[in-house]
Amino acid sequence: MATKLIAAPDPNPIKPSVTLPPGACDAHCHVFGPGDTFPYHPDRAYTPPDAGKETLRALHDFLGI
Repeated sequence: MATKLIAAPDPNPIKPSVTLPPGACDAHCHVFGPGDTFPYHPDRAYTPPDAGKETLRALHDFLGI
């Protein structure tokens, strides 16, 4: 089965125009990879780009979460 690639995380996110309240959290996020350490199922329908915890943390810091 051929796998599809999906878009990587947005490299240029936009900072919110409001300041989030203390303790704000991201209620839904995805962490993928690295694929060479955490291999994906061979029959998967798509292959997500690596987007590890460091990428998520940097995004949260940027957004003020």
